[in-house]
Amino acid sequence: MSGEDGYTSYHTSLLKGVSLSDYGRVKSNLKLLQVISRKVGLAMGGKHMEQHLSTIIVILDAVLEHLPADARMPIDKQTQQLIDKWVDRNSQTARASTSSTLVNLMDGLARELVVKILSQKNMGDYHKHPEFEDREISGWPKGKSIEVKVFRDPEYATTFFLTKPYKAKKVQRLEIILTAGQLHTLFNRYCKNKGLKNPFDNPISLGCRISSDRKIMKLAGWEYVQGGNPEKITYKRKGGYDHWRFSKIINGIA
Repeated sequence: MSGEDGYTSYHTSLLKGVSLSDYGRVKSNLKLLQVISRKVGLAMGGKHMEQHLSTIIVILDAVLEHLPADARMPIDKQTQQLIDKWVDRNSQTARASTSSTLVNLMDGLARELVVKILSQKNMGDYHKHPEFEDREISGWPKGKSIEVKVFRDPEYATTFFLTKPYKAKKVQRLEIILTAGQLHTLFNRYCKNKGLKNPFDNPISLGCRISSDRKIMKLAGWEYVQGGNPEKITYKRKGGYDHWRFSKIINGIA
């Protein structure tokens, strides 16, 4: 069921036993239904989405006639406003869901890496590293160089840095430097191990999500370490690719 004929047919079946005035008003909302369908991505829902939206409009029209949201506004305009709010709320929920997925993947990865690092018996001592020469960490002893352990994960083919404990040896930071493409590959392997599908289709979509979710990531404890250019939230550009630097506080694990 698609196109105007499909909408009209379903509306007609809904309106059996309803007054002619109601039928005329709902029929005038067919254009609204088509616009909403496109806005929410009707192709994903097909016939059932059409029927769902049609039912919502019919019910709203009937309810608003007796319980208007704004008595000064025509019923069809009230219906349109309420539907728009519903669509916007669902869009925000969808964005939040995707954002949470990024945070969950990063947090899950961090937990796994902590376990791996704890299991390593021959990682060596903490030492200075070029990537930390100019690094500033809040709470790190002033005038003291930041020292780290370097863990090259053979499964993910990625290097992770673990800072020496500070703040009475209760705090450490786990840091990673990589491109969106490298992180996408890492997510592919991580998700495969968990029996999941990587929710990000490609490195471009992942890079866009990383950029837009900086505030959400910060709320989850992830810091985006910036490079020398304060106008860019990436860390550096190397080999023609932007590199991100993620840092998160973890409990001291020594």
